Amino acid sequence: MNSLRALAFGVAAMPAAVLAEQAVAACPSHAQPDWIENLAPDQAHHGLLLQQMYRANTNASIVEYQTCSCTVRYPLWDSSEQAYFENYSDLDKATILEAASNFQSIADDNLQEAQALCEAVGHW
Repeated sequence: MNSLRALAFGVAAMPAAVLAEQAVAACPSHAQPDWIENLAPDQAHHGLLLQQMYRANTNASIVEYQTCSCTVRYPLWDSSEQAYFENYSDLDKATILEAASNFQSIADDNLQEAQALCEAVGHW
């Protein structure tokens, strides 16, 4: 597991119930936190970072656990949001943008495999 991802999300072993979840026609997605929508334009980098953290966590989890169950494909935002506030919210803009780029790379590194797994069960 990528150490940046582990630091950001405190990823633990995925519960067996999640791994065993069967594919359904549609998964409920969860709205991003309201505060992202209300950011001033000069603070948009904070929202970008949280979005990239969420995307990285999602794609990496799909690949790591080899499942695209609804709970893995569309997790709650809570763990990403908590990791953001604990590790990144007080950082300067340049550092936040660098972190966002790193999380984007994690998401992109896992994109093809995650997409293939999810397409196989109709979740892409």
